[in-house]
Amino acid sequence: MFKKSFILSIFFFVFIFAVLSGWCAEPIHLVILHINDTHGKLLPYNTESSKDIGGIARIATKIKEIRTENKDTLVLHAGDDFSRGDMVTSCFGGEVNMLAMESAGYDAYTPGNGDFYFGINNLIKQTSLVKFPTLMANIVYKKDDKLIFQPYVIKEIGGIRVAILGLGYIHEEHPSSKLLKRLDPITVAKKYIPILQEKSDIIIALTHIGIGADLLLAGKVPEIDVIVGGHTHNLLEKPMMIPRLNGKGSVVIVQAGELGQYLGRLDLDVKADESGKYEVIKADETLIPINNKIKNDEDIAQILKPYTDKLSEVLFISKVAITKKEMENITAEAVISQTGSDIAMLDIESVQNGVKEGNVTLAKIYAIHPWRNRLLMFELTGEQIKRALSEKDAIVSGFSYTKSNGKIDSIKIGEANIEPTKTYKVAMDEFLWAYIPSLSNVSFSDTGERVDTILIKYFENMKKSL
Repeated sequence: MFKKSFILSIFFFVFIFAVLSGWCAEPIHLVILHINDTHGKLLPYNTESSKDIGGIARIATKIKEIRTENKDTLVLHAGDDFSRGDMVTSCFGGEVNMLAMESAGYDAYTPGNGDFYFGINNLIKQTSLVKFPTLMANIVYKKDDKLIFQPYVIKEIGGIRVAILGLGYIHEEHPSSKLLKRLDPITVAKKYIPILQEKSDIIIALTHIGIGADLLLAGKVPEIDVIVGGHTHNLLEKPMMIPRLNGKGSVVIVQAGELGQYLGRLDLDVKADESGKYEVIKADETLIPINNKIKNDEDIAQILKPYTDKLSEVLFISKVAITKKEMENITAEAVISQTGSDIAMLDIESVQNGVKEGNVTLAKIYAIHPWRNRLLMFELTGEQIKRALSEKDAIVSGFSYTKSNGKIDSIKIGEANIEPTKTYKVAMDEFLWAYIPSLSNVSFSDTGERVDTILIKYFENMKKSL
């Protein structure tokens, strides 16, 4: 009788200890909504295979619906929110993108390489408009290795602490990255892991480094529980589960395609093990199509309206259609007219469109040059100009040149050859400058203008229609 009572007592105390330590507790259910590589697609659009898809107002509707049903929800953006998007993105530099994301309820954002293309100062300006954090642990200033954004954030959700570490990518050769440096994401992640393990129960890496780099990260830094990725535009219908070498579970990788066509939903079950350490015991992914079956969120619609209204303003009336080639010449001439330079040199791909006959709106002007490239002013000799053009072709005004087999045949101002030793005032966009090695150490001044703002001033100053 005594033995039986003693054994029952042992079982009772073991059971109580198990309950208190979480062994027998129900798993905690978390929902992670995620999106990546939206590339400035704020408004619905068409593709060859699909009509009326995407749109930040529809995405916001789904986010709010799911958050109402599941209070333990995180909403994450894995980068490339600005580049190559709608004219509302190009015109306002991503301002409305960030305001819409905040209204939709995002919890964290890691910029992609495309988000740097409008310039680091622009990215800092736009991200400072919102309260949710911008995370980036491995992109730093070149001169002193100082961080641009905070590296991580800790969020309490479902009664547990979730760490979100931002890891990104930049094209270091791009003009927007001249002041910046990219550190190895694996090395940086290993640096922060001990800190995050002490401060949190679950670790999420919010990355814009691509699926290949995510796989390496999962293998080299198995302490990470979930990688929410971007950059390579992969549409993963199921989570990739990367087994840890110690045999204890897997690192979960998700990515939700591109251009706001899908919102990813990752359902996680998290539970404490016998030592009290939380681990992911189940991970399910659902890709939610964003289409016209989803109503627009009214708050987002109200945010977008003044920006889209502004883009509808008519700057001038064109009596004729202007081809892309003709617009290249007009753009280069506008740069000379507005900067007072002798010569204009623009990247060969910088002018994207001409305009049709009729009303030319602000949106159509930004469609001509959507890059927001700054204009730099140089003082170059004729010889320096010749060498620069031998390295990279350009749209030019103030002179003409011919080239064959990669070599300059002639450079003429009017009918006369350019003078090799004479100095000329040259206005050049930053993108072109970044790809001309011979000018990398040549001093210049910043005009404070961009090609798009120059174009707008040029057309506004014209008192007659074209």
